[in-house]
Amino acid sequence: MRRSVKIAVGIVLVVGLCLGLHLGAQQQNFPSGLYFNACGNAVACAVAPQSNPKAVWGSAPLSSGTPSTAVLTGLPFASSTSYRCIASDTTTITSNIVATYTSGASATLTGPATVSDTVQYICIGN
Repeated sequence: MRRSVKIAVGIVLVVGLCLGLHLGAQQQNFPSGLYFNACGNAVACAVAPQSNPKAVWGSAPLSSGTPSTAVLTGLPFASSTSYRCIASDTTTITSNIVATYTSGASATLTGPATVSDTVQYICIGN
């Protein structure tokens, strides 16, 4: 029986945070037969399985600057357009965190100005 995994990224972050998957950066390569579904910008998600899917999660401190940032490095993705990250500020829950994709190996998480909060993140792609 072929098993498939379709992940809505927002749900994964909530589940990941609830399960405590913030114990430092982790990477998961998935076995053959499992896949992530890339929905793109459409409301109706068509099946478009990603080859060689990966998920990376962890926690990182924001630097205290204007704005405050955390630069993620060593990511295992093919390019800046082959993955997406979502993040949550665990110190100041109401703060928004925005991800900017520099390359497949690097992304920047940007939060509010002049804070040194901790963020938890999950990045999924190929």
